[in-house]
Amino acid sequence: MSEEIALDASAYLNALLDTSARGEEIRGRLGQATRWLVPEFFDLECLNYCRKSEPGPNREAKIDLVARGLQNSLIDRVETYEFLPRIIQLLPNVTAFDAAYVVTAEAYEVPLVTSDHRLSRSPGPRCDFAVF
Repeated sequence: MSEEIALDASAYLNALLDTSARGEEIRGRLGQATRWLVPEFFDLECLNYCRKSEPGPNREAKIDLVARGLQNSLIDRVETYEFLPRIIQLLPNVTAFDAAYVVTAEAYEVPLVTSDHRLSRSPGPRCDFAVF
């Protein structure tokens, strides 16, 4: 199966950093996709997650791995400014960042691949979710 997906930072980071079966499952799902649609702030959110890790060599290695991964040619960064009205509609139930992921999936009519179970159960989103 080959398709486009919307991808959030939680799933992407788990695919890169999680060595458990869950990480393997996400990597398998990403491997089936031909294009990963993400909001334009995706890179910053991923790197900020790494910055919050414990200082030391593991954090530096994590930052390096994530930074190299962000150069993946399958990642297609989407400007979300035009989606602000829909993002605002979703704000009572989800964060602005999560709303941007949802709206990206809705706009392109693709599933949102996420590790955020709470987001997938929130009222308001009209996209399909692939939750890992």
